[in-house]
Amino acid sequence: MHILLTNDDGPPDDNTSPYIKYFLDEVQRSTDWKVTIVIPNQQRSWIGKAHFAGRVLEVSYIYTLPSTESHNEGINSFEGPFAERHQSLRQTHQEWHLVNSTPAACADLGLHHLTSHDEPIDLVISGPNYGKNSGNLYILGSGTVGAAMEAVTHGAKAIALSYEFRSQAKDHNQLKEAAKLSLKIARKLHENLTKNFEVDLYSVNIPLVPSLDTNNTSVMYAPIQNNSWKSIYASLGNGRFGWAPDFKQVYKDGLVDAKHSDNRVLLNDNVSAYSIEVDYAEFLDDALDEAFELRQELETSKKTWILKPSMADKGQGIRLFRNTEELQAIFESFEEDVHESDDEGEQEGIMVSQLRHFVVQKYQENPLLLKFYNNRKFHLRVYAVAVGDISVFVYEEMLTLFAESTYMGVSDLEDLTSHLTNTCLQEGKDPLVIPFWQLAGLDSSKKNQIFDQVKCITGELFKAATSVDKINFQPLENALEFYGLDFLVDEDHSVKLLEVNAYPDFKQTGYELKGIIEKLMTSMAHLSAKQFFAEPLQDESNVLHLVFRNDFHPPKHAK
Repeated sequence: MHILLTNDDGPPDDNTSPYIKYFLDEVQRSTDWKVTIVIPNQQRSWIGKAHFAGRVLEVSYIYTLPSTESHNEGINSFEGPFAERHQSLRQTHQEWHLVNSTPAACADLGLHHLTSHDEPIDLVISGPNYGKNSGNLYILGSGTVGAAMEAVTHGAKAIALSYEFRSQAKDHNQLKEAAKLSLKIARKLHENLTKNFEVDLYSVNIPLVPSLDTNNTSVMYAPIQNNSWKSIYASLGNGRFGWAPDFKQVYKDGLVDAKHSDNRVLLNDNVSAYSIEVDYAEFLDDALDEAFELRQELETSKKTWILKPSMADKGQGIRLFRNTEELQAIFESFEEDVHESDDEGEQEGIMVSQLRHFVVQKYQENPLLLKFYNNRKFHLRVYAVAVGDISVFVYEEMLTLFAESTYMGVSDLEDLTSHLTNTCLQEGKDPLVIPFWQLAGLDSSKKNQIFDQVKCITGELFKAATSVDKINFQPLENALEFYGLDFLVDEDHSVKLLEVNAYPDFKQTGYELKGIIEKLMTSMAHLSAKQFFAEPLQDESNVLHLVFRNDFHPPKHAK
């Protein structure tokens, strides 16, 4: 179990961030969980799920020792901050990453860039927050909840944890008990999150009261109190306004609101928990703000775009759109489809967990069409073999996979049968799959020109993967891997890479063409034998073409 711990209160501090150290120590004292801590470098309360757009983020480090077993004056003390990691301190201390940004940014960096351990994050816990986050007024402005919501938009499950205090005094034993109860609740809610795909995060509020007891305090599910207030600013004159929220009135309003809610549960000295299912369409504006170039294109051009859920396969969830309104409608339709699937108990279709990350590409509107095949759009499936660390070969027996119906342009974006060439979408039918070199209506010179481009692009692709992205792409010395690369061919015979599949589905070849795969396997076996006997990697059958090796670069093709 690997958790990401973040907050909006910043580094441990007796006055502004007094709770997080107790919780961290309890986790490490009572579990074998691995913990990565990424928090703002200063208090960032009341900031919600905001990002500082355009700001360059910097990281510093502090280091702490377990300090909460008994009461002492140095519970929240630390060494640092340091501009760089201290490898020696990492071996003996708790490592904290401090980011000069918001809680949401900390969640992002902790999930993707900063870690104290190699394993992927299983759960994000934001908090414990210094103060409750119950009711609309607090939860919607909370940086603690904002960090948890940000984590969910990255595909993680999250818990936002907040402590309600009724006195500024810090009771050591009470905080230790709150930490124990927090951990107990986190264990239970993590179990729920792994089983219930409809829930993305829980917001938990724990009251710091004398009766707090891990074994006896009740934990209740409750809806968020629907409260409101007047302006939170007061006029200072001369066009100036000061921060002046009326927290006392909010508290009084809560006392008279007897309906079951998170706030009422706290008033009764119990723990409240509220489950939240994130509305992904709601975050479309945030996503487009980050992908500002795409937003600009959508607002100023008339191009057609293709949207793909990055975790889905077999053509599921692919849609076409031209503008922001159509994209918004697509996200709304996803939500409707998921709920209908849940209601009907279906096991097929798109899973909620697949609708977290998307790839958007410019749609190629002018594909090469061949009259012999009724002007149906097609893509090329190309198999590549990666040997060791790393030599890459392209298998020349490429396949041509055709769409179900004749391509009529982009006038109709709803009927995808003419746009999508994935044979999985033609289940129960007889999809058209033709060996590339047997295509009718395309002379040999054009075929060779296309194949040369395929080889060049594949070589450049693996060159980039082993240099620019070497952290995420690490081929092993004695490994053998297959890749399925898909390419589109435009009407001017230029080739464009569509996608790369690390686990290619050989069934797309079809039973009648299984000999193509058999030849691929035989050639690959010969290559692997040469590798282990230290012979030159050369395919004697001449069907595997070397396109990349660490000390080899293919010549660029002539257009």
